[in-house]
Amino acid sequence: MLSKVITIGLIAILLVGAGCNDYKEDMMSSTDDVLDEINTTLIEDIEEQRIHLSDQALLDKRKTDSINANLKWELLPCGLYKNKNQDIGFKVTVALEKEIHIDKYLFEFNGMNELKLLKSVIDTTTFRYLGNSFYKDKDHIYQYFEMRDGGFFTVFTVADCDTFQIIGDCFAKDKDHVYSERSGIITGADAKTFNTARGIGCFAKDKDRYYFWDKPIEIEDVDKEIVRKLKEVCLH
Repeated sequence: MLSKVITIGLIAILLVGAGCNDYKEDMMSSTDDVLDEINTTLIEDIEEQRIHLSDQALLDKRKTDSINANLKWELLPCGLYKNKNQDIGFKVTVALEKEIHIDKYLFEFNGMNELKLLKSVIDTTTFRYLGNSFYKDKDHIYQYFEMRDGGFFTVFTVADCDTFQIIGDCFAKDKDHVYSERSGIITGADAKTFNTARGIGCFAKDKDRYYFWDKPIEIEDVDKEIVRKLKEVCLH
């Protein structure tokens, strides 16, 4: 496609630069025709590529749907799924194309070695959604990180279930740690004084600094109304 466009483009340049004034109008007309051909060629190639991608997406969807149907995933009362092999899965929807989606079941924890499978860790009788991107059962706190490919599910083995609470639009904390939806544990954040408010987005404050998501920021970078609301909910 690229070589064809380049060739047509060179012809257009030659048409513009060649000849004399007597033929200017004819040349401009010819140039317009060439440019129209370039546009038509590009549109046709883009459409061909789109059709090819859509066809591949449909094939991928049929394959995934067939695998899922064979595994016989069934919804559990806690919101998780179990298949015929007794695997526990966390269901997410992945967009392959604008109107083509597949269901994906995450049955392994991301980056875990000892606690790899969800079924080996999660107690489905007490598992529940807390808010934001966090979940819990009687023993652990969990988090789902959303990404384009479906994301991943993880467990915080250091989290304290008894004191874990959702705060604001993007955060959670327990007696020892602060957690954000984007990065998990926020290194250096003071759990005792860290706080935020609903409706202000991913801004927060502890006794030492202000935060946007998991990153410390200067107060000058924070909207004055947000600063006011943070000071209202924070003791420091």
